[in-house]
Amino acid sequence: MRVVVAFLVLAGCADDRETFFVRQVQAPADDCTITPERNATFMTGGTADVMFLDGAGNPPDFELNPLIENQMVARADADFLRTESNGVQVDGAIVNIYSTEDRDTPPEETDPVLRFFSYASSYVEPTNVGVSSFVAIPSEYLRTRYEELCGIPTDASSREAQEDFDPSQALVLVGVKVQGLTNGGVAVETPEFFFPVDLCCGCLVACTAEADDPDQPGGDCCVSSAPTEGACNPGQDVGVDCRFCRDAASPLLNLMCHCGFTGLCP
Repeated sequence: MRVVVAFLVLAGCADDRETFFVRQVQAPADDCTITPERNATFMTGGTADVMFLDGAGNPPDFELNPLIENQMVARADADFLRTESNGVQVDGAIVNIYSTEDRDTPPEETDPVLRFFSYASSYVEPTNVGVSSFVAIPSEYLRTRYEELCGIPTDASSREAQEDFDPSQALVLVGVKVQGLTNGGVAVETPEFFFPVDLCCGCLVACTAEADDPDQPGGDCCVSSAPTEGACNPGQDVGVDCRFCRDAASPLLNLMCHCGFTGLCP
C-alpha cells in the first residue's frame, strides 16, 4: 500500500510531550502484519536499499510503522450523556530527514536536507496505543542517492554495471512529528521522534546457502529452484533471497541475482 506524500506542513498543533508521543517503531511479523502492542517486537533502526528499482527506475518509499501512545484520560460517560473527546484521529506526520554520521545523537540546530508532510490515517483511543503507517523517506529522495551509493548511474548498461559497480553506504536520521485531532477538536502533535536509517546499494540482496551451487567456486546465486517466501517490503530492512530478484525491473538487480555476477556474493 502506497502512502501519499505531500510537501507541506500543517500549522497550529500543540506539542504535547506527556500525553501524546511516539513510543517505538513496530517491526513486521513473519506474515507482514504489525502488532499494535507495547511488548511487540520493535526496531531501533532501519535499512533502505536503493537498488530495488521499479519499472520507472525509482526505489521504493521507505515506510515507518510507529506505535503512538495517547495517555489522555477517557472522558466518555454514558450515565451523564458525555461523549469521548480525548481520542486522537492521526492524519499524518511532519518528516525531517537529516544527514548525519552519528545514529545516536539527535541533531541540534541542524537544518534537514528534506522536510515534508506525509499523510496517514489511524485512531488512538484514550489511555491506549495505536499503530500508524506513513512514508518516512520518499522514493524521489532515494533516487537522488542512487549513483552515489551504487557507483553507477541508474541507466548503466549491463556491462557497465558489471565493471563499475562500487557500492557504499550512508546514514540519515529521520525525525517525525505525528499530528492529529482529538474528538474534541484540539490539534495535537508529538515531540520529534528520531529513527536512524542506513542507505545502501545491494546490501539487502541475500546470497543464501540455499541459492549457492556447491559445485561453483565461491558464493553465488546459481541454484535455479525458487524460494517459497519473500520479504514483506523488498528493499526495506530485511534481506531478500537473490533468487526472488531475477525478474526485477532494475537491470543491475536483475544482473546481480543471476549466476556469474561477481560483485555481490563473497
